[in-house]
Amino acid sequence: MTNNNVHISGSNNVNVAAGSKNVEQSVSVTQKQVQEARNLVDAFRQMAPLLQMSEDDKASAEGAVGEIEAAAHEGASAGVLKSAVTSFIGALGSAAGTGAGQALLALAQAALLGM
Repeated sequence: MTNNNVHISGSNNVNVAAGSKNVEQSVSVTQKQVQEARNLVDAFRQMAPLLQMSEDDKASAEGAVGEIEAAAHEGASAGVLKSAVTSFIGALGSAAGTGAGQALLALAQAALLGM
């Protein structure tokens, strides 16, 4: 007999296929979560000239923004979108000390809390 432990966080009213074989489950993002992700992308693009970022951090942030945009456009799972936003937060690095960087960090953290 095999025991499977399942931990679910950040979800409400979710059916779990416990004990089922060959089952895949995913949780889609809400329209609000997609809009928060798009707002973060737009804010980064508007504030990018104000950020004092190293070239490496800038490239990482732009890559993460592309992932966020793709995930929001494709209606990817909440986990994929969360991962992309988390990568963006990490990429802010050298910009986190600027006013624009702090504003973006707060916006990204708020988006994560809503996911």
